Amino acid sequence: MIATDRQIATLRDAARRDGDVVLTVICDVALGDVDGSDPDCLDGDGYPDYSGGGHSPAEEQAIRSWLRATQDDARRECARYVGGAR
Repeated sequence: MIATDRQIATLRDAARRDGDVVLTVICDVALGDVDGSDPDCLDGDGYPDYSGGGHSPAEEQAIRSWLRATQDDARRECARYVGGAR
């Protein structure tokens, strides 16, 4: 199954409402919507820094991993979520 941009955006909206920051990041990566424009908010590798957000160490590790994933990998992960919701 391939998830459309609309399905991924809907999934991201639901993840945001539910407070699921990891899934929100996955969707952002899948949509090519990772904001790295503010240098004060980037980690040492140039990716958005989520370390001050009160996330668990496991969440922070998952976020770092997904920010470094390919857009295709993130789209496949979103498709897995979308497919499981049916």
